[in-house]
Amino acid sequence: MFAWTAPVQFEARDRRIYTALQQQATPVIDAVRLFEATRERAYRAELLLDVNDALSRAETETDLVAAVALYAARHDPASIMLTYIDVPGRGSAVHAVDRAVWRQGEVTALGRPEHRNAIMEAAVIALWPGVPRSALLISDIESDSRLNDDLRSQFRAAGWQALVVIPLHSGFRWQGVITIAWSEAHAISAEEEYVFQALVQRLSSVVTSRRAYLAEEEARRETEARARELETVAKVSAAATTRLNVDELLHTVCSLTQANFNLQQANVYLLDEAGERLKLATDRQASAQPVTPIQHSISIDDETDLIARAARERRGLILNLADEGKPACSEMAVPMVLAGRLIGVLYLASSEAHRFAEADIQVMGTLTDLIAVAVENARLYEKAQALAVLEERARLARELHDSVSQALYGIGLGARTARMLLDRDPSRVAEPLDYVLSQAEAGLTEMRALIFQLRPESIENEGLVTVLAKQASSMRARHGIQVSTDLCDEPELSLEIKQALYLVAREALHNTVKHAQARHVNIGLECCDDHCQLEIEDDGIGFDPSDLKPGHYGLHTMAERVAQVKGEFSVDSAPGRGTTIRVVIPTA
Repeated sequence: MFAWTAPVQFEARDRRIYTALQQQATPVIDAVRLFEATRERAYRAELLLDVNDALSRAETETDLVAAVALYAARHDPASIMLTYIDVPGRGSAVHAVDRAVWRQGEVTALGRPEHRNAIMEAAVIALWPGVPRSALLISDIESDSRLNDDLRSQFRAAGWQALVVIPLHSGFRWQGVITIAWSEAHAISAEEEYVFQALVQRLSSVVTSRRAYLAEEEARRETEARARELETVAKVSAAATTRLNVDELLHTVCSLTQANFNLQQANVYLLDEAGERLKLATDRQASAQPVTPIQHSISIDDETDLIARAARERRGLILNLADEGKPACSEMAVPMVLAGRLIGVLYLASSEAHRFAEADIQVMGTLTDLIAVAVENARLYEKAQALAVLEERARLARELHDSVSQALYGIGLGARTARMLLDRDPSRVAEPLDYVLSQAEAGLTEMRALIFQLRPESIENEGLVTVLAKQASSMRARHGIQVSTDLCDEPELSLEIKQALYLVAREALHNTVKHAQARHVNIGLECCDDHCQLEIEDDGIGFDPSDLKPGHYGLHTMAERVAQVKGEFSVDSAPGRGTTIRVVIPTA
């Protein structure tokens, strides 16, 4: 453009000159404009190339935010935030997880991600009428007509006056948003708009891949955790079946649980007989300082205690403590219930906040079921052991009364007779003295037999053949029954098999004395390369093995003992023709 300060009269020649200048200048101006546009496109392409290159190398959420900051930081935003979003379904609450943030040139991961109810994010994503294909650009929240008052208030509360929201969306599913915010109004340039819009698709793809990877890793960790849990359940189950002492059982269970689940405390509380208090049965902790104070006795009516509440409500409970100024702590209490009856409570504690979830209650519920059964079995075993001791004492008392005491009585009687004859007719003293000697020998034999029954470990020291021979001698002396033996040399058998054979022989001989009315018994033992056979045969009254009467339950006990060593047990008998007990145990 040419301008004059005074009127000028242009001639035809002037018009020709200016027209020629126009024709010459237009291509030059077009060339300059093209150059500037090309240079601008090259500049933008270079910016995008740097960001895309950083995105292609990103391995974490902080890397993703740092890649966006390569460009966005040039425009001095207050923050750049990466937020993952989950929309379960239409009408459902939006859940968000803040993963990383850029502020003042530093990118920070936001620690352990916590899901929150994303009210603001829900309102923001509602600004896109359909599938979000472009970034949301807001230069000033106060003047943008798309925002309602509630959303403006939330932006002000966050300290935002201008923002760019890049939607992360793929496959008709929200993945998250990247929010670039300014604390004051910010005029968003054409260049910024171009770059941010160009990053929408690339960022959506990268974040989708990243979240898929995280989901796969979470699934793998969950699978490994469940495998560890199942392994722990298997170990506890094995411990429950092999430990019959309550204290030892609970100590083992708590040790396994604490070690396999990486916990600081694992304690079991058992309900007392009155059903009023929970008593500490174990004290397992990973360090000298427990996460929570250890209580040794808790009233089941305590309204404030987690353990008491779990016992009363018969369900697993979780308590997470993360108060400021106090150490983080997670607690879980799961009741042990058997057939509707409360046995106790398993208590677990961790120094990690939010350590326990509902899935852990299910796993621990399986453990507590096993523990409850094991505790009850151990208690029943202890009661059975105590009863067995009483029964054994009563049996020994009967045996002493029926055998040794009778021998002692005979010795006393014979001695008095000898003393009397010594004064009246000394020539007849030998007869009562011989009787005394025979009674003393019988009493000694009886005592050895009783001692052997109390100490069956003699099998290990003396051998099976020797103890069977002693059993035969005891039977002759005590009951006056003719006992013959046909015993092979000491066999090469395990102690378990030898003990089983001895106990079967003892029970069979006991039944012969008690029921058979036999005059003669034969004990046979024969062993070869592949098996060992024991036979107890008598000439008593016999019986029908298919119609057992009360008092013959010992046959079931013998059969069970033989089955435990993988042998075969048989009974051959009939009324009036005696009985043969036969045991065959494979040795090959």
